[in-house]
Amino acid sequence: MPEDEVNEELGFINTHYKIGAAVRYGTEVQVGYEYPDKSYAGFYEHVEDYQQCTDCHDAHSLEITASECAACHPTVSDLGDLRDIRVEETPDYDGDGDVTEGVFGELRTIHEKLYAAIQTYAADVAGESILYADQFPYRFVDTNGNGEIDDDEVAIPNQYGSWTPRLVKATYNYHMVVEDPGNFMHNAKYMIQVMYDTLDDLSQVTTVDISGLIRP
Repeated sequence: MPEDEVNEELGFINTHYKIGAAVRYGTEVQVGYEYPDKSYAGFYEHVEDYQQCTDCHDAHSLEITASECAACHPTVSDLGDLRDIRVEETPDYDGDGDVTEGVFGELRTIHEKLYAAIQTYAADVAGESILYADQFPYRFVDTNGNGEIDDDEVAIPNQYGSWTPRLVKATYNYHMVVEDPGNFMHNAKYMIQVMYDTLDDLSQVTTVDISGLIRP
């Protein structure tokens, strides 16, 4: 199908839920939409004693004992501190000039840029403004075009319908990032690669500035 033509046969594709393990394996299982002729990170190698899922997560509750991370990450004392972890050689992936924030912050900024790019593309190319809400079916029409979620907009009768192939791929990858809240620990490089390439693809037909971003 033409990349930027609305087609009524298309709709939002959901990566579904609980995808942490798939994210860990990256391109080996292709949980993200991977663009042709691009290479992607595979299985994320942690350290020897923390390679299996149950080395970090309790096998039953899935909880993490954050204090165990302090052996390598001395700033960690509770779960909230995990978002501040950053190793010295981490580049400024999101281009915001902050080289002290955790890799969580790097991902979050790029994710925000991706949402803005999707909204711009939907309005300018697909011809209908779009909103994301963490509620099925996730994509809704921005009826007043203010870019914000209003109570009357998050309803199944108002679900988004102006889908192009390029928009389906972009919204899939955006939602995929949402569905693994531990993505910054599971495979940050893979997630950044997927988001970078999605932004690059959207930049072909709409105004998206990726000049400051770094692709792993």
